[in-house]
Amino acid sequence: MNSVIIRRYLRDRRVSLAVFCFSALAFAWMYVALFPSLKSQMTAYQDIFKSFPSAMMEAMGISDLNIGNFASYFSAEYLSMVWPLLAIILSISYAGKALAGGVESGTIGLELAQPISRTKLYLSKYLAGLIAITIFTATTLLGVVPLAGLYNIELEIVHWLQLTGMAWLFVMAIYSLAYMCSAIFSERSRVYGVVAGVLLMMYVARIIASLEDQLDWLRSLSFFHYFEGSKILTEGSLNNTGAVVFAGTIILTIVVGAMWWNRRDLAV
Repeated sequence: MNSVIIRRYLRDRRVSLAVFCFSALAFAWMYVALFPSLKSQMTAYQDIFKSFPSAMMEAMGISDLNIGNFASYFSAEYLSMVWPLLAIILSISYAGKALAGGVESGTIGLELAQPISRTKLYLSKYLAGLIAITIFTATTLLGVVPLAGLYNIELEIVHWLQLTGMAWLFVMAIYSLAYMCSAIFSERSRVYGVVAGVLLMMYVARIIASLEDQLDWLRSLSFFHYFEGSKILTEGSLNNTGAVVFAGTIILTIVVGAMWWNRRDLAV
């Protein structure tokens, strides 16, 4: 690893990281602040949600929604869409700029002109992204704990620690996939397009599986199926298969990306 590259990469993107962290926490604070008033009107809201198709609720990951339970409510409002979307955008952005962005702008030639191997450059920039994602995940999920304390909302701290760990694996799997694409392509737009397309197909596959029993096997093809934030927060139930899938994806994509990066021709 090269500490200079890691520090420079993190320094150059510190503003964007801060914006993502602040934005996610702002959303989290809003949902936390709304919970006490929503809880007092629990019956009315619960009746509204009961009118929604069960397949739709399951597709959104909130099939067991209980508006009177903070963990269930927060999972539906924050973890089902807002947080994953911000995390995905952040991870793809970091991955795309790391390698493909350097090739596209021509700055990769200056970096490779230094006494550093391609592998060390590859791993150093990957580690910089890993650090940024770790900061984002810990800040935007564990940061909810003190926010809830401001409104006297009780939380199961162990469940939040478990959620943070699984969420980190989820985002790292997406980041690693995008980083592999960044090692393959020479334009950031292609990295963003390919990874966004893959994730969209995964999301659609999960929805289709919830609507058609015969296609239930499609769930296993989706990252979103394995990231079950609601079950973790409400039951402390970890999906061990999901952890294995995420870890396997991380390892596989890192190795494949490194092999491709070392063998490809770069116009520097």
